Amino acid sequence: MKQPKPNRRARDRRWHLLRSAKRVGLTREVFALVVKAGGKQCAICGRRAEVNDHCHKRKWHRGRLCHRCNTALGLMKDSPKRLRDAAMYLEEFEMQFELEE
Repeated sequence: MKQPKPNRRARDRRWHLLRSAKRVGLTREVFALVVKAGGKQCAICGRRAEVNDHCHKRKWHRGRLCHRCNTALGLMKDSPKRLRDAAMYLEEFEMQFELEE
């Protein structure tokens, strides 16, 4: 009888967990607990969390995010000022349409 192949998704998850733990200077076990405590929802939008976000300057784990929110933070260079400016830009645009109606 053939042995079942190892679950590729589980193997990839274990590899990613180990790589992420090394990146932020934690053991795999401690990092697994940190990730588990972070929950399964994105800390920003509430969708299903897929990514372990970390600070590139300090190499610290920040939380669990969905791919979109993690990408948005990266594109904004993790800058709170840039994110606030982007939010103001969007709000000003929306206000223009409210005034016209």
